[in-house]
Amino acid sequence: MVRSVDMQQVLLQTNSVERVQQVQQQHPDVQQRYFENQLNKEKKELKKKVQHAHETDHLSVNTDEERKKQEHQCQDDHRNDAQGQENDKGTSSGEPGAKIDIRV
Repeated sequence: MVRSVDMQQVLLQTNSVERVQQVQQQHPDVQQRYFENQLNKEKKELKKKVQHAHETDHLSVNTDEERKKQEHQCQDDHRNDAQGQENDKGTSSGEPGAKIDIRV
């Protein structure tokens, strides 16, 4: 049997129990939203880092390619200079406009 005093105590505590129950029911939802927000922030940061690293790699590849192009140009210039000197020696006749090699 329930005494009247016990029943009064139960009725007085219903508001408190209801609040606690609501919080307990909402806690997983709130926790899940918080976790989702944290994951989204981490993904954004990782994407920024990956893009930055990708840009850096791209720049280093460009510099390597540019370096190779410059080496090829230097080699071509040296070849052209050597061929030009050979042609100059061959055209040392007295033709007008011909180059004359003068050494001092």
